[in-house]
Amino acid sequence: MDPIKVKVCDCCIECASVEISDHGVTIGEGESSSGPASKMLGAESWDRLPLRVRRRWRLLAMLCPGLASHRLRSIIVSKCLTFEGRIAVSPEIAMDALDRASDIERALLTAPQDQANRHFVAAWLRWRRPGRLMPKRSAIELQDIKELLGRVILFELIGEDDVRIKVAGSQLRDHVNFEATGRNFAAITPPAQWPVRRWRLREMATRPCGGVMINRETETRSGDAVNFETVTLPLEPDGAGKPRLLISNVAVLGAVYGQPTSERPQVVYMPDEFRFLDLGAGIPVRIEP
Repeated sequence: MDPIKVKVCDCCIECASVEISDHGVTIGEGESSSGPASKMLGAESWDRLPLRVRRRWRLLAMLCPGLASHRLRSIIVSKCLTFEGRIAVSPEIAMDALDRASDIERALLTAPQDQANRHFVAAWLRWRRPGRLMPKRSAIELQDIKELLGRVILFELIGEDDVRIKVAGSQLRDHVNFEATGRNFAAITPPAQWPVRRWRLREMATRPCGGVMINRETETRSGDAVNFETVTLPLEPDGAGKPRLLISNVAVLGAVYGQPTSERPQVVYMPDEFRFLDLGAGIPVRIEP
């Protein structure tokens, strides 16, 4: 296993750099784990570590699944769950949680059919800090999705029937033949379809969970159907009391695209296929209220 370097930083611990390999773990006090303050940690050295270092490892083992080999993670989890003389959670539960988190990430990355949507999911996972169900809005790195920005939508859930489209990429205007930025999603959804769409948006933003859906667009100039795949994921607002957020990426499946007809209504139809995506908090048992 190649060494993995990780910067560990959280409000309840001091900053540390960590390097993980099959030979052990190096914990450094500064920006790099190569400095003189670094230590090599083997299983037999655990009890000699200062309490504050063990606290860091407790946090790392619980919140950073998949960083170390299974053997090393087992050592870390079983040792560090005795915290100030008190058992916080059993090692078995901890390992189950770590493995489940890894399984969830793998399922998320393979849920979309389109490669661009998988890239979008991978970027979202990078923005999400360990231990969080979703990333903060301020954690977004547009450089990670610069090639997708023309197809990205940012929603702000202001009220029950006010879901504002803060940004809709320029390519999406070509898909639906109108500008959606700044509009209320309720106003461009067929009225009979809005209650289901509203419920799904609320579930994704508040549970939170994600969604993957497919729309079949038949109102094209060529008459050929076009399939669009959309992935929607939640974002945490940067301040208390601010509206909840969702971010979506829209991709054309099969690289077949046809311009919409000029007579196409200025609406966004409900998807023909939809399913929720588990981010760690579970998903609703149904797809309609």
